[in-house]
Amino acid sequence: MRRLKWFLFFIFLLMLVGVYVLWIEPSSLKTTVLDFGQAVSDNSIKIVYFADLHLSRWGAFQEKLLKTIAGQHPDCIFFGGDALAKKTNVSDLERFFFELAKIAPVYAIFGNWEDEAPIHMIQRYRNLGITLIDKDTQTIFVRGMTIGITGIQSHYFIRQVKHMELLDETDWQILLIHAPNRLEQYPEFYTRFDLVLAGHTHGGQFYIPYLTQAALKISGNDSLWLRGQYRAQETTVYVTNGVGQWFPGRLFSTPEIVSFSLPKVTRDD
Repeated sequence: MRRLKWFLFFIFLLMLVGVYVLWIEPSSLKTTVLDFGQAVSDNSIKIVYFADLHLSRWGAFQEKLLKTIAGQHPDCIFFGGDALAKKTNVSDLERFFFELAKIAPVYAIFGNWEDEAPIHMIQRYRNLGITLIDKDTQTIFVRGMTIGITGIQSHYFIRQVKHMELLDETDWQILLIHAPNRLEQYPEFYTRFDLVLAGHTHGGQFYIPYLTQAALKISGNDSLWLRGQYRAQETTVYVTNGVGQWFPGRLFSTPEIVSFSLPKVTRDD
């Protein structure tokens, strides 16, 4: 009888864990606020960043995501790639980005999932008023400041980026890179950009300290940049958990958006 009770307790515990992993955590959403240690003011630029949407169908989570982003009152929104899922309802995807663009101007890069349909996604973003930055550099002018944005999928394309000279006359230089793997092989980027925003890793998606890193190393997918905030010389690197999932479930990798304010800066000559 005692063995049966322990067995039933174990089954019940597994069910609770399953509910948390498959439903509770994936439907949660947190807002991470980046602090650059500089005073912000009413004239600072408010930006929201998120990545790894992996949208299959429209649902309550997408509504929560849009409401949370809107609640930050951003001046602009950065999307770090991977809009698509294994089976994406195109109408729902377009609906999401249409509603997102109502909140603030959106600047997006491609993730590895967009490799399946790059031409379609280029046209889709264009029709929805989303600015795609793909292996390129663009500047935007907001609240009296100029931000330089370079966008790439991964380190494989770093040498292909165009118009990086535009960064020279900007107040802030930001790199949007979907996959941060091997970024350390290009240390010159640590001095070229004030901020590097990445995704792709999902924060491990199933994150168990040490064990997750060990598993990634064994599989050959280890990276210095797995989740959270890092400091590389004078550059801040942030790798988001993302908001979606490419296989069911999350554990200790709560979906997140990242919010930060860029103050007016004075550059030394």
